[in-house]
Amino acid sequence: MAWRDAPSLLPGLLLAVGVMLAAHAAAGFLGRALLSLQGIDPAGKPSPISGIMVAIVLGMLVANAVRLPVLFSAGLQFAMKKMLRLGIILVGIRLSVFDVIALGALAVPVVATIVVVALVVTTWFARRVGVSARFGTLTAAATAICGVTAALAVAPVIDADDREVAYTVAIVTLFGAIAMFVDPYLAHAVFGSTSASVGLFLGTGIHDTSQVMGAALSYKELFHDERAMKVATVTKLTRNVFLAAVVPALAFLHARRIKAAGPSKRV
Repeated sequence: MAWRDAPSLLPGLLLAVGVMLAAHAAAGFLGRALLSLQGIDPAGKPSPISGIMVAIVLGMLVANAVRLPVLFSAGLQFAMKKMLRLGIILVGIRLSVFDVIALGALAVPVVATIVVVALVVTTWFARRVGVSARFGTLTAAATAICGVTAALAVAPVIDADDREVAYTVAIVTLFGAIAMFVDPYLAHAVFGSTSASVGLFLGTGIHDTSQVMGAALSYKELFHDERAMKVATVTKLTRNVFLAAVVPALAFLHARRIKAAGPSKRV
């Protein structure tokens, strides 16, 4: 991006900032109202509603319910594609080398088990419901590793068509979005204040990196647990590393299926 493009980004970026500020104000107001309805004095108490989640919902409503002028497009695209990634990088930078080593040692065996189980179970389930092996493989990779990125990386090596890729992207995006909103509360209900368990749950149970970070940051904001956020971050990054091994493995298995079925048959 050249500096001369900066003015065209400003309207969209200002809109994004406005949505963020409105969401945090709304979260505070709704949280106080909810506490008051429960007979709890909200003074000095944190909101039980995450401003991050409200911002996501508000952004979705604005994007889909309001016909935004083209004026805002460049800045909003920049915020989604560049600034979101920068935010994830900055969260990662906050982790010390010792955090990464210690939390990575905790995450690797759990992630390895989850990846293998997710690949096997999802592929088996796909066969049971009668969808193509390619679609099952795409969904398995997206579920096990890193959502849309994994699906797009695996698609070319197994000859998946555009429709199969589109369905996979839609499925993992939908369920990942639901998990991003539900899992912080579910994790707290199940694991309580056990930070490591919460972080592992969030880092392995949600598909996309940005969705994991949204859930982890919401959990930190709601329950004041930074360690859980760190564990979730390292766990998700560890999952992403497995993509380098999974793609060639799935390509090899697909080639074997093609050979067994015959060159003229699409599997």
